[in-house]
Amino acid sequence: MNVQDFNSCHHQIGASDRVQGNPHQGLDGISFDSPNATGSRNRIPACCTQRGRRSLTRDLVFVLGCSLFGAWFSQDSWIVAGEYNQQLSIGDASPTWSGLPGVDGKEHDLDEWKDHQLVVIVFTCNSCPYALDAEDRLIALQKNYANKGVAVVAINVNTIEEDRLPAMKKRAEERGFPFAYLFDESQEIARKFGAMATPECYLLDQQRRVCYMGSIDDSPDGKQITQTYLADAIDSVLRGGEPEKAETVPIGCRVRYERVRRSRRSLPPTQ
Repeated sequence: MNVQDFNSCHHQIGASDRVQGNPHQGLDGISFDSPNATGSRNRIPACCTQRGRRSLTRDLVFVLGCSLFGAWFSQDSWIVAGEYNQQLSIGDASPTWSGLPGVDGKEHDLDEWKDHQLVVIVFTCNSCPYALDAEDRLIALQKNYANKGVAVVAINVNTIEEDRLPAMKKRAEERGFPFAYLFDESQEIARKFGAMATPECYLLDQQRRVCYMGSIDDSPDGKQITQTYLADAIDSVLRGGEPEKAETVPIGCRVRYERVRRSRRSLPPTQ
């Protein structure tokens, strides 16, 4: 229900119940004018009849419901997800993880980068052309901002063979990734972030709140870049400000989520 719908609640009461063509009938279809013994008509309020009382009670409940909904809807605590993300909004605390294996043979958690001012989480993979095209830009980003306390952390959650950890290790060695490259076979961390594409970026501030999410820039293949969304967001936050554009549409291949199978309820034993 939007604000216009809420404001019209009071005007809608009884409109659907009013009988058309009889100006003497009210909310419940009962005549407001009733003839007496002398043939004159006395006005009988609808609320004085049994059906009228039921109708009035119903309408009062409807009004109260609309009022309560409007009060709840207008609270500052009303929570919605981001413009392009179904799980997170700008300013939300970052989801955390622990024990994710990396291409370096070690296990990693988010707290490992607690001394960095900013952390860039990038969901990526080996099998997506868009993700491969983004590698040079991610390598350059880490090198450009390493001395400014910014860490890039790449995470792969796809489970096909070319995206599993052995293939990740080979790719990281070939490209010389200067950042951590982690694997989450459970795909849980990507679901918590609401990641839908590879590559997809999340910039976390010093309190590990999300301050930017979306694309690296406005060029999927990196050939005609006019807007450097991620780098601009990093610069703004490092200066103590907020990104001018805090959320953009992530462009890339869909994350290869495994279908979650629902367990069937066990049937009671037959007699």
